[in-house]
Amino acid sequence: LCCGTPALSLGQTSLAVKLARRNVEAMEEAGCDVIVTACASCARTLRREYPRLLGRPAGSMDDRVLVASQFLDDVLDKPSSRSEKTVTYHDPCHLYYGLGIHREPRQILERHARFVELDAPPACCGFGGTFAAFFPDRARRIGDSRIRELSSTGADVVASSCPGCMLQLDSCARAANLSIKVKHPVEVVEEAYLTP
Repeated sequence: LCCGTPALSLGQTSLAVKLARRNVEAMEEAGCDVIVTACASCARTLRREYPRLLGRPAGSMDDRVLVASQFLDDVLDKPSSRSEKTVTYHDPCHLYYGLGIHREPRQILERHARFVELDAPPACCGFGGTFAAFFPDRARRIGDSRIRELSSTGADVVASSCPGCMLQLDSCARAANLSIKVKHPVEVVEEAYLTP
């Protein structure tokens, strides 16, 4: 089921509570030790919003919910080969500001590709959940600026741990005829393991 982030963004708290209850029940029924998500917004909602929505202690989901890059950073050995692509990273707001996670995605990318850091502070891509739907022109201007910054690194690929950021950055790159591709860190890892 959906984690409830869209419902929360639109002020539909009762729907978000229903989704949270159903998800937590399913996780408890499955006996999960760890819940891995490839979405920064889902991770933030599960870790920060679920305890609040369900009246549980703050931090009650922190030990169980991991972003894919955190999980992979723990379980994967260094691959025998690396992707030939040069990769930079875009920090999703929900991951960087919402959960304080920024080291693990970089570590996993450094191990699996040629990594180049953007010489600029983390910044929003303009997607912002429902922000892009309600303010498309403003969102596009923010995204155009961000993809040009990321492209200035000379990277072949910009990786991001948020599907919304990925959609936004890919759309802006295409509109600007930039050659930089947008991928999830998991895709970069997969490419490294498939490289002969």
